[in-house]
Amino acid sequence: MAKPTVTLKFNHPVSGATSTTIAVNAVRAVSEPDEFELFPGIQHHYLDGVVEEQTKGFRRVITVDFGVIQNPAQRMYLLYFLLDSARAIDYDDGAGNEELDIAVALDNPSGYANEWLDDVQFGKRYVLRLRERSVRQQFPAPWE
Repeated sequence: MAKPTVTLKFNHPVSGATSTTIAVNAVRAVSEPDEFELFPGIQHHYLDGVVEEQTKGFRRVITVDFGVIQNPAQRMYLLYFLLDSARAIDYDDGAGNEELDIAVALDNPSGYANEWLDDVQFGKRYVLRLRERSVRQQFPAPWE
């Protein structure tokens, strides 16, 4: 079985709409219900002690483990992807199952830092946490 891949889709500041495909170590919450966020996720506590929850739907919280990216061009594409607010991903699990055009937002919009494995500059590991932009009322096809 081939490695899973993620295609980053974004608007490059010079060349416009751009995409690049990167083989990844793992992707969480696209094809399995690993993590999701309820929206709006309100809980009411009444004076009689009753607790009631109110939700309209949910969105996936997707984690992409790119592993160590040694190619400087791929690291720059990842940076441009992070800087663009109209970003999307395509996911292919390596076994022929794919999901296209998943519009995503950053889980932490205030910044990003990679991880240096064993404190070595050449071991730059990239893990992204993304939120699906839209709220769903139905499970995506891979979950069913």
